[in-house]
Amino acid sequence: MKCQPGRPVQRSASAPGSFLNSATSAASSRVTSSGGSTAAKSLMAPAWHHEGMTITIRDGGPADIPVILGMLDSGVEWLVAQGRTGQWGTKPLSERPGTVESVTRHMNEGSVFIAEIDGVPAAGLTLTDSPGASLSHLPPPGEPERYIHWLASDRRFKGHGAGSALLAHAADVTRQAGVSLLRVDCYAGDDGKLVGYYESQGFVRTETYVGKDGWPGQVLARRV
Repeated sequence: MKCQPGRPVQRSASAPGSFLNSATSAASSRVTSSGGSTAAKSLMAPAWHHEGMTITIRDGGPADIPVILGMLDSGVEWLVAQGRTGQWGTKPLSERPGTVESVTRHMNEGSVFIAEIDGVPAAGLTLTDSPGASLSHLPPPGEPERYIHWLASDRRFKGHGAGSALLAHAADVTRQAGVSLLRVDCYAGDDGKLVGYYESQGFVRTETYVGKDGWPGQVLARRV
């Protein structure tokens, strides 16, 4: 697999940017060094502190496939408990061959980042150069981009800021690669909370789409 595990990076908060205006970089502080991977390189970055905790971001690798799938299963369990089954249904995603293939393929094609709290993986995402074949019917952006896939978190760490730290790190990695466009897509059904979450992180809505079995999707973009 192309993605290789790297040394940890400690992350600090940076203000979310917007699609129309470039985001500013976070102030520098003490950091640890990191490795890199194919679609993007992990950077030296400040420590992200949230309510007295330090979130450490490291590069992911093949050994993290079960970790990501476990986070996704945690998300399904939480959504089912909330009565919100429209996004991922009721079956664990780790038991769906198509999901396992997608997670593995994107990890092969791009860069994986894992956020840890007290040494325990709390969230993860994969960053590639495009949305992939599933969204090839949508208009291309007409410029280089980085695309976020499979952002997931262990719901035990809900509200601890691990997802926000990863999105800020993805923005930094994209910017340092000389790319100014960062995109993501997500479930747009039910109460729209997931779309609202990405908007709170500096993304703005662009295209909508309908996936398999009428699944409502929303693409969002951020200028970094």
